[in-house]
Amino acid sequence: MRRLGATVAALLLVGSACTSTFAKDNPQLCGTDKIQQIKDAVAKDGLTPQAAADKVGTDARCLSDDETKQAQATFAAFKAQATAAPTQAAATAIPTTAVPTTAASNPSATASPSSSASPTTNTASTQAPTEQPTAAPTETPKPATPTPTASPSPSPTPSPSPSPTLAAGDGGWPPKSISPIQSNEAPITGRVVHANGTGAGHYCLILTSGPCAATTDASGNFTLKFASGFGAVAINIVVKGPFNASTGDGPVAGSQSITMAASGVSGITINIP
Repeated sequence: MRRLGATVAALLLVGSACTSTFAKDNPQLCGTDKIQQIKDAVAKDGLTPQAAADKVGTDARCLSDDETKQAQATFAAFKAQATAAPTQAAATAIPTTAVPTTAASNPSATASPSSSASPTTNTASTQAPTEQPTAAPTETPKPATPTPTASPSPSPTPSPSPSPTLAAGDGGWPPKSISPIQSNEAPITGRVVHANGTGAGHYCLILTSGPCAATTDASGNFTLKFASGFGAVAINIVVKGPFNASTGDGPVAGSQSITMAASGVSGITINIP
């Protein structure tokens, strides 16, 4: 499973333990998609089963007691591991106080009175005043001719990127792999196959809820990962496809419940139509 941050590592703990009697008796209300949407609303948003059912537009009794407890446990684990580390910016600006310059601090600012100087004879005062030349009249400047502004050239319209060509029969999801498995994580490996035994390539895999964790390769093989510090935990692997480019999603094609072990789980086979 792709690492979604420290807060999401504990989110994907809910598995599909069993189906309620009400769900079996009312398949028109409790389809696979409806049950998954109720569990997602409880596990991810912390809603009550009734509030989650009202949001989806069905009945809260579609969930069994075990499914309800597992969804609520997932939300509790998410809240426990979610940590916020707000960084408070420290004010570092130091106000600078302007120091006025006084005559005492700057002796050179005080001019010596002329009365203290020895009187001298001003010979220049006896000279005839110098006649100032008459200034020539100033010519009024002519207004500058405005330079025409060139019209900006239109930016070329970027060509749309071509959509990737998908092989016939594939689930159509863009390839996605998990990040490297860490020391506190364990792998989950297996294969998704169609009813005729062929591998289901390019299908999306989700651990209980949330975004696409990884996709199958062209032969239907997949590798996921899960935090191994929670012991034996029930997990529901949901398979989605075919991919809808306009919505960025796809319908649920199938699912498989497993019990996670500390060393991981391998050899899983998930059958879809």
